[in-house]
Formats: sequence, C-alpha cells, structure tokens
Amino acid sequence: MPFLIAFVGWHNSGKTTVAVQVASQLRTRGYKVGVMKSTKEIGLAPERQNSDTNRYAQVGTARVALLAPDVVIIRGEDMGSMRQDPFDLAQVFFADMDFVLIEGCKHVQRLAKIEVLREGIPEPPIHTSVAGSQVLALVCDTPVSAPIPCFHSSDTVGIARFIEQLQKQYQAEQYHADFACTLLVNGRECTLAPDLGQELRNLLARIATRHSNDRKITDTADKRHNVLALHCHIAIKNS
Repeated sequence: MPFLIAFVGWHNSGKTTVAVQVASQLRTRGYKVGVMKSTKEIGLAPERQNSDTNRYAQVGTARVALLAPDVVIIRGEDMGSMRQDPFDLAQVFFADMDFVLIEGCKHVQRLAKIEVLREGIPEPPIHTSVAGSQVLALVCDTPVSAPIPCFHSSDTVGIARFIEQLQKQYQAEQYHADFACTLLVNGRECTLAPDLGQELRNLLARIATRHSNDRKITDTADKRHNVLALHCHIAIKNS
C-alpha cells in the first residue's frame, strides 16, 4: 500500500503548483509517484449518445471502461462511493506506487494532509476550521503561528523530505501493528517486540504448513487465518 498525502486548501491557494513541484522532487529521489485530483465537476468525459460505451451504459451495466492507447476511462453507478475513499482507489489502481499525492479531499478522515495557505483568501484555514482535518503541516509565503511545521512554498525540497519522514513513520507503525505479539504466560500477558513477533509468526507458519493435512488446511488463506488464530491465542506453561 503506498503512502497517501493530500494537499488541501481553498480555491486559488496554489495547491496544484506546490503538489506538482513536490511530485517532481520525489521523482528525482527515485520514487514512483501517483496522483489523484478531487473535483466537484461532473461530465468531464462526455460520451456521444450513440457511442458504444454509452450503449452499454444505457442497458444498465454497472461499470463501463473505455481502454484507449493513451487513457483509460471508467464510469459506473458504483464509482461514486469508491471516489469518497482514496484508500480504496489507491489499493486498486496505485498499489505499485511509493507515494500517492492527492489534491483535495479535505474532509476525508484518516488521510494525512498538508494545507496550502495564501494571503487574501477569506475562508478560515482548514486546519482550524475543519474538524478532524489531520493537517500535519502548512505551506505559506507569510509567517504563520501554528503548532505544526510550516514551509515556504518555494521549499519543495523540505516538503518532500517531510513527506519521506511521514512515510517512514507510517511504515514503522504498520510494522509494529503487523508483528506485535502478546503471549499469555502463566496467566500473564507479555508483549513481544515486533522482531520477535515476526519470528513467532514465521515459526507458526512453518508448523501450520507441516501439519496442514492434520489441520485440514486447504489453501493459503486458511493457513494464514490459522496462523493468526494461533498467534493470538498462545499459552506457555511451566513444565
């Protein structure tokens, strides 16, 4: 799963300019970068009434994709719900990216954001006016008093470095969540370090594979589920 970071700000704040330059900085550092841009506009790829794809849509098909040499357009009745969650889109269409830069989506929860401010915009800053905005840094050309990092709009190297640090922190948290392990030893819970948790999972995976016939495990998904169940319910008794 790539690391997602959104550039948010009110209209004409300069989000696109900053995001494009940061994308370029990340690319020069060797990362694969994807981009999502949120818009309220509809009908951006209108189809002729009698086009082939429109004929499919008219008979009630749920989703229609047009595959051209230079572009792929997917339209469907269920795309609206997917659009609301960039994490779903990233998992389906951007899984091989290192970073996905998003322009917009200021109301999406769980999404790390950088707010681009510009003097003269009447709307209040998003990081103070939108509940749960999760704005982690600001980009502005004039000094701002805030408890989070603030970058000048020309400091795209610094912004890219900040995003790299966020990714490393995210990966460390995911690693800990994936491999943290708790053992029940004589009725007391003992939390293992992630490295030991990973070793324990690997050991259980080997045990499950060796005894797969006895456990009637028929596929990889069942094996993993069995290992996770063992991982969560281990008891060690003194001999």
